[in-house]
Amino acid sequence: MAKLAKMAREAGFSAGFCSTDYVQVGTEILQRDDYSGPTGARFVLRHPNTELAVLEVARGGMLRRGLQVTDADVGLVTNVADDHLGENGVHTLDQLAEAKFTIVRGLRSDAPVVVNADDLHCRAYARRLNHPIIWFSLDRPQPDMLKGKRARLGFCYVDSGFLVREIAGVNESVIAVADVPITFNGAARYNTANALAALATASALDFS
Repeated sequence: MAKLAKMAREAGFSAGFCSTDYVQVGTEILQRDDYSGPTGARFVLRHPNTELAVLEVARGGMLRRGLQVTDADVGLVTNVADDHLGENGVHTLDQLAEAKFTIVRGLRSDAPVVVNADDLHCRAYARRLNHPIIWFSLDRPQPDMLKGKRARLGFCYVDSGFLVREIAGVNESVIAVADVPITFNGAARYNTANALAALATASALDFS
């Protein structure tokens, strides 16, 4: 989530970031390649300038080599799609959801999880979690859809052309969708959802 790492830098942190494309600490790109696994996490977490780490964690890496962190402050699951079925013993979307939600094992016991409310399998699995949930959705979710073990911590969604967050009962229109270039004025719905996910995660980290 390069957007989240950029938001962390704007919030005053020296942010380390690893992904399927590169490893970056601050504004310096250290390596270019797929670093969404343990090697990328080590690059970021061991770097002396890293104050806040944003780690893209690949499903395959988790299944083969486990997690690289404990006591993380927030987790994020964006979607469950059928593009990786048949790999690493995962043959159904329910199994894939379970694999992706392995990230919760690396969180603090009270850390929130940011979850895509528009994804059926994400929504179903998240209802079983003991962690507080921040949901993101292209439309404001209906509360009855999202009942689970723990009360929801908040929503991030699109309303009247704005990215909106409702966190701990406070409602705020944060930014116009048209002012987020990667959304192409809302036409790129996938990137609009990603922007909402980044907003929800930044909110969990108490960024201004």
